[in-house]
Amino acid sequence: MNPIVLCKIIVLIIVFLSTITAGLLPFVMLKFLKRKGEEHSPSFNNAKIKMILSCLNTFSGGVFLSACFIHLLPEVRKHMQKILLTLNIKTNFPATEFITIFGFFIIIMMEQYVSLCFRKNDKHSKNNQDLDESETGSGSRTNGKKTALYLPVEESDDTNRLVSRRLSVSSVHSVESMRSEILKRVDVDTHNHVHFSNEEKESSLRSVLLLLALSLHTIFDGLTVGLEKTVNNVWSMFTAVIIHKILIGFTLGLQMFENAQWSVRRTIFLMFIFSVISPIGIVIGILIEDLNVQSVSEHFVSALLKALATGTFMYVTFFEILGREISHDATPLQILFAIIGFGMMTELAFFD
Repeated sequence: MNPIVLCKIIVLIIVFLSTITAGLLPFVMLKFLKRKGEEHSPSFNNAKIKMILSCLNTFSGGVFLSACFIHLLPEVRKHMQKILLTLNIKTNFPATEFITIFGFFIIIMMEQYVSLCFRKNDKHSKNNQDLDESETGSGSRTNGKKTALYLPVEESDDTNRLVSRRLSVSSVHSVESMRSEILKRVDVDTHNHVHFSNEEKESSLRSVLLLLALSLHTIFDGLTVGLEKTVNNVWSMFTAVIIHKILIGFTLGLQMFENAQWSVRRTIFLMFIFSVISPIGIVIGILIEDLNVQSVSEHFVSALLKALATGTFMYVTFFEILGREISHDATPLQILFAIIGFGMMTELAFFD
């Protein structure tokens, strides 16, 4: 076997194992923090764990901020310059920034569309529920005598205890009044449940969009390794890519396990999918190198996908991570972790 191809296969395996390990590490950390919170007082659980997770989130926000402006945007600009130079086009129009912002708006429109679908589904479910309640209410009658009713009412406090209350009624109006009040309370509880359910779905959607954006980004990391022509270049590029992959894998894993409302098995499966993306890029790079393909269309597709990924990074960084964690009451520690994440990711630019 060609020694360069063998070297790339070894790198492929190491990249996959490192990425999946880094991606699953947040799951172990979150389980450990949860166990520590159960062993200690509730104040430890509510305060310290919340602060630790917030600092980790701001760290990941710093990583994404650097990936967006220090890594991806210059790469897109480089591809666009090659395209314009090859086609002999001279223009001052900021094509790189335009495509990036276009990707940013695509992500916003996608999320708004899905949110609208969730709200319509919520409204449809509520209308059906009101119809069922009206049909049930029409069949409820009493003869006006004093009646003792034992109604199980589910309390909506933290303990979720089921208590039985004895309601004494002496007229039709009092029965209907009490029944209406109970149904109103159930309706409020149901509405709150559906509201939080939709928020969970939207949070999961954001995690999927983040996964897609990172996949677009990391497949080009693999392509860079796969297109190298010497063993030394493969290993030097691997050194930069592997650190980058570990940071990105850990950050994505943290966002997926903490925010996405899925089962652990499904989240692990998605992390597995993400981990194989870069090795797939290496394989594609090996095939392209064997075919010796170099064209304007290759640079255009690369620039377009990276620009769309950069727009997604912008949205996730500012609206979902830093915008949520760093507010008017942010602590210096949170800001420090964001700077550390940005600095660690930026350092890798010197090895690109």
